[in-house]
Amino acid sequence: MKNVSHKYLLSRIMTMIGLAVFVLLPVITAAGSKASAAGNADLSEVFRGEIYTTAFDPGITSYTAYLGSSTDNYYSAFKTADPSATMQYSLNGGGWVNLLSWTSTGNLGIQYGHNTFDLKVTSSDSATTKTYRFNLNRAFPNDSSLRGLVVSSGTLNPGFAPGTMEYTMDVSYTTNSLSLTPILGDSSAAVTVNHASTASGAPYGPIALEVGSNTIQVNVTSADASKSSLYQIVVNRAKSSNADLSGLTLDQGAVLSPEFASGKTSYTANVANVVHSINVSPSLADSNATVTVNGSVVTSGAPTAVNLNVGANEIKLVVTAQDGSTKTYTLTVTRAASSNAALDNISIDQGSLTPAFTPTNLNYSVALPNTASNLNLLLTKSDLNETLSVSGAVYHSESGSVVTYNASLRAGENPIRIVVTAQDGSLNTYNINVTRESLASNADLSGLSLSEGELSPAFSSSKSSYTSYVPYRVSSLSVTASVYEPHASVKVNGEKVDSGQASRALHLDVGMNLIQVIVTAQDATTKTYSIAVTRASDSSGSSSSGSPTVSTVNEVPPVASASWELTINGTQQKDAAKVTTTNLNNQTVLTAELDKSKLDSIVGHKGTIVLRITSTVDRVDSVLSGEAVKLLENKQAALEIQTPNGNYMLSASELLIDSLSKQWGGQTELKDITVHVSISKSNTNMVRLMEETAGKESFTVVAPPVDFAVTASYNNQTVNVDKFSSYVEREIPIPNGVGTSKITTAIVLNENGTTRHIPTYVTSHDGRSYAVVKSLTNSTYALIWHPAAFTDVEGHWAQSAVNDMGSRMIVTGEDSSHYRPDATITRAEFTAIVVRALGLPDNGSISPFGDVKSGDWFVGAVAQAKGYGMINGYEDGTFRPLQTISRQEAMVMIERAMKIMGMTTKVDGPEGDTLLQPFSDRAAVDGWAKAAVAAVIKNGIVDGASAALLPKKEITRAETAAIVQRMLEKANFIN
Repeated sequence: MKNVSHKYLLSRIMTMIGLAVFVLLPVITAAGSKASAAGNADLSEVFRGEIYTTAFDPGITSYTAYLGSSTDNYYSAFKTADPSATMQYSLNGGGWVNLLSWTSTGNLGIQYGHNTFDLKVTSSDSATTKTYRFNLNRAFPNDSSLRGLVVSSGTLNPGFAPGTMEYTMDVSYTTNSLSLTPILGDSSAAVTVNHASTASGAPYGPIALEVGSNTIQVNVTSADASKSSLYQIVVNRAKSSNADLSGLTLDQGAVLSPEFASGKTSYTANVANVVHSINVSPSLADSNATVTVNGSVVTSGAPTAVNLNVGANEIKLVVTAQDGSTKTYTLTVTRAASSNAALDNISIDQGSLTPAFTPTNLNYSVALPNTASNLNLLLTKSDLNETLSVSGAVYHSESGSVVTYNASLRAGENPIRIVVTAQDGSLNTYNINVTRESLASNADLSGLSLSEGELSPAFSSSKSSYTSYVPYRVSSLSVTASVYEPHASVKVNGEKVDSGQASRALHLDVGMNLIQVIVTAQDATTKTYSIAVTRASDSSGSSSSGSPTVSTVNEVPPVASASWELTINGTQQKDAAKVTTTNLNNQTVLTAELDKSKLDSIVGHKGTIVLRITSTVDRVDSVLSGEAVKLLENKQAALEIQTPNGNYMLSASELLIDSLSKQWGGQTELKDITVHVSISKSNTNMVRLMEETAGKESFTVVAPPVDFAVTASYNNQTVNVDKFSSYVEREIPIPNGVGTSKITTAIVLNENGTTRHIPTYVTSHDGRSYAVVKSLTNSTYALIWHPAAFTDVEGHWAQSAVNDMGSRMIVTGEDSSHYRPDATITRAEFTAIVVRALGLPDNGSISPFGDVKSGDWFVGAVAQAKGYGMINGYEDGTFRPLQTISRQEAMVMIERAMKIMGMTTKVDGPEGDTLLQPFSDRAAVDGWAKAAVAAVIKNGIVDGASAALLPKKEITRAETAAIVQRMLEKANFIN
């Protein structure tokens, strides 16, 4: 058939194009000569190119063809790219035979096995020769091999080789069938796949695959039937890895969020508090998989009941695929908390509630005789999940739903506040006003006079602080005090004196002498009247008596020349400053200008500049350029100013000169900024305001007010530097004749007449006693005497701490005599005490929490505590100010206050465990509070109660005073 076909082809070619070739040959040759490039020896086309394994390309010179065993000859035709090029061929290394372009070779006999047909093309200019080789592989008639084996999916292992008979292959579960294409080594051979005949090079399939092992057999029989070969492929189809759910539904009207999709694995749903369980129905995407709900195997699509607690309930659905792989879906069902915040009953052990109790009525009154000093309240919860917070009474016991509280009653009104908090945070507040018949509480004086000197201001029962001035010749005097209410009693300097009768003669030292008149009412209410009597020195003994203001204690006439010294690192450097003295607004002002260039060459790293003024002046003003401040900041240097009015210790870094310069714009140069650090006596208006405030707040001024200020000026603009990032020390000299025991604390006097405590301790150096004041602000400071002695803490373990904190104006009683040490304290009250202890102002009105209103008395303290990072509030944006505070919550706030004071609070995990180890209830400390509790223990601020920390117990007012006092002492803020 091949010979016949070839002759037929040649006949057709000669018949159809012979004449055309004859006619057109000269034209084509001419055109080809013009178009062809010299040296072109390429072929442009090969007849029967499809028999080769590689598609023809002029640039490829080697080709291979596989021929069946029955094919005993080879023929082809070739076209040159350049018609003028010539060709020759050689078969199996024989002689070269000329061949015309696109002319058949005729039938060329080939042998079994490998044959080579070389075709040499010579360019028209004979400059280039190119040889193409055609490898002709004629199969042997007994060839039963495959030349190739192709699978539609997966990879044969090992890779195919004709002599390798066995293979394996892994496919995924999703591959449930494949096709297989066998390519025969002899196209004349016969091939079957799984006993079914197929053609060489044709895909056979699809072949179905089961999960697991599948064997496919390919059998090849040679053309002469003398030989057969069996190829075997074992296909391993993987088990299903589908661990998806196709659906997830809930009952009880619960709605999944987000909407279910098999690729999403985390969902939430909400149900009402009345829903105690929910049916979860998971459906599998693959029937070969299994599913568990919270560890129990369930049926796909069937409901499974899950019990619900109040709050978040995590439900785990684990799907296990056929291959063992798993996928976990997490469903969090939140059961709403109970909103029941009512009491079922309130009963008392004496007297009766008015009106009679009903759960919806929130306000009651109780009237009791004076003999009733205690009242037991039995509060019955409507829901066991409710929590109670009671102020005005102390927790006693609990049995089931009944909680017992005990209230200590004072004469008069005793408000008891019961806050019932439902599980969801809803509140109901029951108010019970218990009125105990009162004894007389009037502790006012109707008259007060001295045997020598006059009171200033003139006596008034509403004013409790007075001054008087006597000449040197008066070495003693007596006090006559008359009570307003006849049942009240009087003590003068601790000695009982009858009303309207003169006390014994009281000795007077030169300088200030403090006299206390304490009036005790029938109901033990006390009121203290203070008289600061200044006895003149011998040199002024001829002076007549008068009533100078408080400011005259240290007042001296101005000087004409300055007495001063400047030391840097302990060495005198007077040439580094220029000092002048002037009179300004009736004040003597000493100004010291520090020379930046001199400081640059003298001040060393961490050096100290001490400007000491010994002249008695009203004001000292130390002046530095912004460049000088920056120089000192870079050297980590400090500036200390010592004056007769007070001393100032200030690190240059606290002035934040770079921040100041930015207030005037980025182009401001430091050399153009002037910084003033000043210490001065307060003006007469502030002195008068201090006197008025002392009378209203019942304290005695023992050292007149002093102003400490830092200002920065640029281009006729001045700003006050009145806040610092850390506590700055100031010293105020204690007047001669005033014992250190008469210094209770320093206070800040604001321009509106309000005051606040500032951490203060007493020290001595250079033969003089000073009050050391630590503050985060610049202000007007004065030293006061403000003794406190609450009658209801006498003999109490916290007596000393409570009275000390009361004297320092950090804690307050319900009145001047009663502190109620064992009562609980609210979050707002504790916050206000800590803020006052740190000396922070509490006069803000902007609330950081939704439940703290701008008109609440504690809004300023809460805002300050939030601003300094001492409190965070709850996740719902509330602070819950009227809720009582637990001991661990209090310790967390104390630890944060310690950081502000510069104390070390860092405690690592192992150290924290060691610090908590001695306490039997250490496991009750919540994780969020553990580090803070360990820090306060480490610093000796808390030592537990009877080897227990009682972290969840409400802290009492006595414990509050004690923990705040210890914090201030450990920080060296008080002594």
